[in-house]
Amino acid sequence: MVAVDFLPVATVVASLLSVSQARYVIKDTYTPSNWFSKFNFFTGPDPTHGFVQYVSQSTAQSRGLIKTHSDSAHMGVDFTTKSTNGRASVRLESKATYTKGLFIADIKHMPGSICGVWPAFWTVGQNWPNNGEIDIIEGVNEARANNMALHTSPTCTVGAGSMTGRRLSNDCNAFVNGNAGCGVSNPNTLSYGTAFNQNGGGVYAMEWVSSKISIWWWPRNNINPNVLGSAPNPSTWGVPVAKFMGNCNIESKFKSHRIIFDTTFCGDWAGGVWGSSSCASKASSCSSYVANNPGAFANAYWDVKSLKVFQWTTTPAAANRLAVVSSSSSSSSSSSSSSSSSSSSSTSSSSASTSSSSQSSSRSSSSSSSQSSSSSRSTSTSSSSSSTSTTTSSKTSSSSSSSAKSATSTPKPAARTAAQPTSSSSSSSRKTSTSSKSTSRAAPTTAHLSRRVLAEI
Repeated sequence: MVAVDFLPVATVVASLLSVSQARYVIKDTYTPSNWFSKFNFFTGPDPTHGFVQYVSQSTAQSRGLIKTHSDSAHMGVDFTTKSTNGRASVRLESKATYTKGLFIADIKHMPGSICGVWPAFWTVGQNWPNNGEIDIIEGVNEARANNMALHTSPTCTVGAGSMTGRRLSNDCNAFVNGNAGCGVSNPNTLSYGTAFNQNGGGVYAMEWVSSKISIWWWPRNNINPNVLGSAPNPSTWGVPVAKFMGNCNIESKFKSHRIIFDTTFCGDWAGGVWGSSSCASKASSCSSYVANNPGAFANAYWDVKSLKVFQWTTTPAAANRLAVVSSSSSSSSSSSSSSSSSSSSSTSSSSASTSSSSQSSSRSSSSSSSQSSSSSRSTSTSSSSSSTSTTTSSKTSSSSSSSAKSATSTPKPAARTAAQPTSSSSSSSRKTSTSSKSTSRAAPTTAHLSRRVLAEI
């Protein structure tokens, strides 16, 4: 008789889970051909009090501020006329909103390191800062390094985890330290502005998961092949430039973010540090310089090759395979018991007649399965249950709410405030509405820096 050992169901399942097929799958792809149809154009007053006039899509098109190239989407500013009311520019806010995920932007050119310019690529939730803000690219004037940061409601501090960037502050609370947030600076000068452009641009990736937010950056000549592939895997990318993890409930502090690209001038940050910067010798004030030197801003534009948003998911069949394993193990166990009984009966019969013998054996089979893990991303609009599309600007808020990156009673220099869902004529801005944002943003040395690490499910 052949002895057969059966592994406990729990042991088999545990083994299968260890080889799960959880991975990132594409959620949304922004390309030059669909770029402008996937964003709303914010046209309200700049929440960061910049010397700027954000124009509509039709105006931007007619004035040549936006263009579609064969390999990139162009978002520029007016660099031909003098202006006493603010320089024309664009601020684009994604129609879709996202909660968690992997965001990868291939950028060919960003606004250069120019006096008076304040560009940013960031994400923000409604009711700023309660639903958070993540600054992926940001700097002012002649800055040479990229600054990343998180801005949140009180009780969010970070500091854990390894990264290559320099941590500027640990407290993400937007209501303290002049709204500097918890920032990180990239020590590599190729990460921002003029040097970034001269090197052909590069790729930025931000991962937002339940326990942390991480940011990576690669120069054009050294991009990790996996990053731009169809199945990106952050676990193979190495140490991020910025990691935000610690005593902060990411789940409750960050929700339903819109993606924003904008270029403003002066304002709370760039204008606030003008007098102490290298730009002071050019003009008595930031607004005066921006108004009277249009040609200086010819290179204040974004050229983005693509933006991809991925969602964490698992192989659909995994759950079914686990069910099969459980059923198979149960059947095998039953079969083994039955065979054992039959064998015992045959032996008894053999003793009585001495002329016959029988033998029975049983065989069990098992199946393999992969573990399923889910990482959910919820999205929401300000006025409906739809999670993928909204028309409100992300870094602004209505006059009755606490706008993004601005405190109703506390000064904060952060120039991008979160937006409450608004129409194109309402003030929705990357760092909240003008009525709610009353102070200036932190100096470049305390600028925001944020990178989100690998997803934790």
